[in-house]
Amino acid sequence: MNYSSAWAYLRKRRQLLAGERYTRTMNIQATKYFLEQIYNDEGEIGLRNALKSVKMHAAYYEQQGKSALPTISALVKKFEKLLSSARSIDDRLDWDMKVLQSYRLSVEKRKKKLPPKGHKPSKGTVTTEQFVRNPDVVAARLHHASGICDDCKEPAPFIRKSNGLPFLEVHHIVTLANGGDDTFENTVALCPNCHRRRHFG
Repeated sequence: MNYSSAWAYLRKRRQLLAGERYTRTMNIQATKYFLEQIYNDEGEIGLRNALKSVKMHAAYYEQQGKSALPTISALVKKFEKLLSSARSIDDRLDWDMKVLQSYRLSVEKRKKKLPPKGHKPSKGTVTTEQFVRNPDVVAARLHHASGICDDCKEPAPFIRKSNGLPFLEVHHIVTLANGGDDTFENTVALCPNCHRRRHFG
């Protein structure tokens, strides 16, 4: 790589990391390479800035009377999907960790953390609105079930690799969407089959 190419490479990377618009066209392979490297080196924040930069470049390109490259749009969507799945995996791992921490508490300590009857969960906005469930309620119900499904009375089908607990799913008897409480009393611990039957049977 000669001096001017190396300088152009460094400048482009700096612009992408800063989320700045760039005007010099870059082919799809180079764009993909930059996005992959930035994600590997800088994580989600770096990739978000780089995607912002690529989108601004595409808009600039269109303003010049040139048709936007459909491959660039497809590439941006692919990396946005990657970010979305990374977030959902992180959220799931965070949730599993909170449930495990609560599960390891003594029954008395966890009982003190349980919300009172009538407690409605707070909501958080991700892409869609969802209820923010209390991990202590889940842990209390799982602990109470002792690895046995509340419906069929059979043992959990397997042990979770992530936390070593029997695999049961905590189901709200009156769903949160229908105004149900996020409390111990409004939950049951179910094997996957019984859980599906509750929803679809």
